[in-house]
Amino acid sequence: MSLKGDVFHEFFRQRPHHLSNICPDKIQNVNIHEGEWGTVGSINFWNFTHGKHILYLILIFIMNMVH
Repeated sequence: MSLKGDVFHEFFRQRPHHLSNICPDKIQNVNIHEGEWGTVGSINFWNFTHGKHILYLILIFIMNMVH
């Protein structure tokens, strides 16, 4: 995947659930568990493979919107 910095940041902030379309063998899905995509306080649920199958909850607690 080759993206400019601002496009990369926006992709991971607003559309991480699309990663499973890009690399389905590594990332099975990313779902919003609580809140809204790209907002402080939201919780994302990641289901991915990194040598073994991993389930991961990520709490978004800060964002730097300055580019």
